[in-house]
Amino acid sequence: MQTFIDKYVQQGEANILIRQLKTKFGMVPGETMARIEQADADTLLRWSERILTAEKPEDLFH
Repeated sequence: MQTFIDKYVQQGEANILIRQLKTKFGMVPGETMARIEQADADTLLRWSERILTAEKPEDLFH
């Protein structure tokens, strides 16, 4: 079960990743947003590293 603090950390990481995607690619597809909002903190951290080499938003998930 997630603690109150863990949930806010996760939300913060999701918000940062979404901002990175918007900065790099412009618009973020709804499906991508949904995956990010449902991901756990460890997954978000991994995706935040992948943004550096991603050529399109979908590259985060591969």
